[in-house]
Amino acid sequence: MYFYFSSDYPAALKFNGIYFGMIKDTVKSCNFESEKVPLVEVLPLNAEGAFSFAFIPDGNFLGAPPENVSVTDLKGGFLIKLTRNFGKSEFSIIAQEKYRDLIVTVFNENGVKLSLEKSDDFYAETLGYGVYSAKFERFFLQNGEFIAVMTETAEKTLNVYGITGKIKKVLEIPVSEYSAANGFSTTQSFKDMAKHKVTINWEYSGESFKEASHTVTHGDNYDVEKLPDQLLPYAFLEEFMCGGDTEWFLGGNVKEKSGMLKNYLGNYIGVMPPPRFRAENEIGLIYSKSAHLYEVKYVTFQFENRKITNLKLSEK
Repeated sequence: MYFYFSSDYPAALKFNGIYFGMIKDTVKSCNFESEKVPLVEVLPLNAEGAFSFAFIPDGNFLGAPPENVSVTDLKGGFLIKLTRNFGKSEFSIIAQEKYRDLIVTVFNENGVKLSLEKSDDFYAETLGYGVYSAKFERFFLQNGEFIAVMTETAEKTLNVYGITGKIKKVLEIPVSEYSAANGFSTTQSFKDMAKHKVTINWEYSGESFKEASHTVTHGDNYDVEKLPDQLLPYAFLEEFMCGGDTEWFLGGNVKEKSGMLKNYLGNYIGVMPPPRFRAENEIGLIYSKSAHLYEVKYVTFQFENRKITNLKLSEK
């Protein structure tokens, strides 16, 4: 069984007490017999890791990892990623804003939490992910008043709460930036080959935000016509994931049945090349299963004259 290890912080790894190496910006791989997986020790090399811990990467651990570990099932191997531990026991305020009629606080107390307090209502939740910093902004839209809470780790997440009447959460979305001027919009930038930017204009339904319009743009130097053949499947999958125009890529029956692709491919969150134990023509699609758990399914393509004429998704 192949295992890959990566980390958000510098750490040393030991297998059965023997030093294996240091991880942070690189991914280390190894291959264990399924019946002889070792005891893995994680030794953080700075305060971001918070504490040392150990585990055996068997079925119990891989199916229910702790909060400071994420596991991706690669169908033939596993990626084990160490994430920063934010579950400190001591109370600390990450960010707070006091308005005349509202107090909003992001704080750490056995996990990162958020609270909103008015004279006539109180709302609180555990965010479920680590937070380095947070910023707040109040705004009005369609006869409602809201507060936007932008939290930041390696990426930014925007939470929006309606504060007219009873406090309620109305939106949570990963973003690069947002605007509450002249309506409400969010933009997410992707680090893919096309440098996609997805901008969504939102409208408020009275209960939640609904997408009013959706715009996808590419980086200035991106030209799909000039891509080599081997990159076309990746370019298609990235364009499809962003909700862009994929008509250029399609041919034959696939083009005729393009409306069925969404249900067939599902809501994948990333695209990756195949690991060493998969076929070279397979491309991995990353799906979120639950908190800290992910899986990869593999898709293969057939092309004629640089157009996709067939694709097949395998879950094995």
